[in-house]
Amino acid sequence: MTGVHEPDDTKTGWATILVPPTLVKAFDRYIAEEAPDMSRPQVMCHALRDWCAEMGYLSSRRDE
Repeated sequence: MTGVHEPDDTKTGWATILVPPTLVKAFDRYIAEEAPDMSRPQVMCHALRDWCAEMGYLSSRRDE
C-alpha cells in the first residue's frame, strides 16, 4: 500500500505512515490554534482514534 511502511508491524504493533503535506499543515494548524501542548504525533493519533471510533472500529477513544 502506498505510503505505509510496516517493517516489524507484527512484532511491535506500530506502523509508520507517510502523510501528505496538506494533512501535515492541517495538523500543524490545529496544534497552533487548539493544542499547543501536544506534539504532532499525539495529535495524529488522537485524530486517527476519533475516526476509528466514529467508524465503529474502536468501541471508544480509550481503546488502543
